[in-house]
Amino acid sequence: MNKKYPHINDYLYNTPWAILPEKLEEIQAVIFSRENQDIKLNVIPEKIEEKWETELKSRNSSNGYALDVTENGIAVIPVFGTLAKRMNLLMALSGGTSTEILQKKIQAALDDSKVKGILLRIDSPGGSAFGCFEASDFIYNARGKKPIIAYADGSMTSAAYLIGSAADKVIAYDTSLVGSIGVVSIHIDYSVKDKNEGIVKTVLTAGKYKGLSNSAEPLTKEGREYIQEKLDYYYSLFVDAVARNRGVSVDDVLAMAEGKIFIGQQALDIGLVDEIGNFDLALSRAKVQRRKKTMELADLRAEHPQLVAALQEEAKKAGFDEGYQAGKEAGYEEGLSAGMEKERERITEIREICPKGQEELAEEYITKGMSVQEAMKGFLMAQKAEAEAREQAEDKLKQERLAQLQSDQDRVEPVTPIKEDKASVNSNLPVEKRAEQEWNQNPELREEFKLGGLPSYIAFLEAQEKGLTKIHSIK
Repeated sequence: MNKKYPHINDYLYNTPWAILPEKLEEIQAVIFSRENQDIKLNVIPEKIEEKWETELKSRNSSNGYALDVTENGIAVIPVFGTLAKRMNLLMALSGGTSTEILQKKIQAALDDSKVKGILLRIDSPGGSAFGCFEASDFIYNARGKKPIIAYADGSMTSAAYLIGSAADKVIAYDTSLVGSIGVVSIHIDYSVKDKNEGIVKTVLTAGKYKGLSNSAEPLTKEGREYIQEKLDYYYSLFVDAVARNRGVSVDDVLAMAEGKIFIGQQALDIGLVDEIGNFDLALSRAKVQRRKKTMELADLRAEHPQLVAALQEEAKKAGFDEGYQAGKEAGYEEGLSAGMEKERERITEIREICPKGQEELAEEYITKGMSVQEAMKGFLMAQKAEAEAREQAEDKLKQERLAQLQSDQDRVEPVTPIKEDKASVNSNLPVEKRAEQEWNQNPELREEFKLGGLPSYIAFLEAQEKGLTKIHSIK
């Protein structure tokens, strides 16, 4: 632990970083190296920001911040090294860019009439999440004032991409590293080191989460979850900002996120950059690239009413009324011709879709001016009504036939039983014997039952004695 500058430890280990993890480890190694070698620094940390701003303002510019402007009027603003909101001891050790000073330099370029465009020359692995979101918003809101191009000149990753993506256009060299959309943080545990040095630390807090992930003790499960919750929230802000800057959906950004790095053409293919080229190409794009803004007439009237009034007056002087009348007449003829063509199409289609037998109905629909859809609906309704009428007629015919059959049944009357010569037949004989005697004595009986013969007559007598027969005759 750096005992001389303890706030460096807080800044390094208790800050969410949008940076390449290996770069964060490199910064950590620099801090440990200087701590172990006990190298003294000639700059007081609190004075670094003031010292750097004084140096920047020492050269001429429109608002006191030095600008590197090409002959073609392009302000080239470097964005190198680790990014942080303000210059501090950490950046003095490893080099970097203050996002606050970056914004001031961009504003100086916007205010300088000699500057025609801005080129952000970026070679940075990212940095602290603090300040990078503000810088990204600042650049995004400056769009349209002057062309702003971001050029990946080596590395444009993590927070550096968050800043670069806010430009009008992003260009990368074919070997540049781009992306690494993600957030990282480091927790360091000094408890073992302190114990070996005989140091006992007691962390006193008020509040459940105060000091939850301090470096004096191992990281607890609850402390890890607390840190992860903050990282996830910063990650969502990161993704949302890139989606806005690039004009794509959050899902599109997630496809290129998760901390993955893309190289040159890969970054172009997935949508992280707009073009592959060198520094000279980026300079030329900064000169001509200008994001066009489409403005609706209502917006133009609301924002520039005097301009609209002047344009209207100028249009009248140039023969607006004559042009309007000519256009109106030409439009009438064109509209009449188009209307007649549509009418012919309507009549033809109605006749084509007309079912067989409904030709008169089709002509009625045409005369009434019904559309093709309305006529089709009318045909369907007519067919349905016709089918229902047929069904009703068939039901009526069935009812009439049933009534006729019932009437015929009502006219059926009993027939006179066959006369038998009972005088010659002994009624006390069994049915078979009586039937045989009657069969032999009565030729009419034999004629009546000639199909079934005697057995059928025996069966008839048996059924008659049981009351199961009834003889009818039809008049």
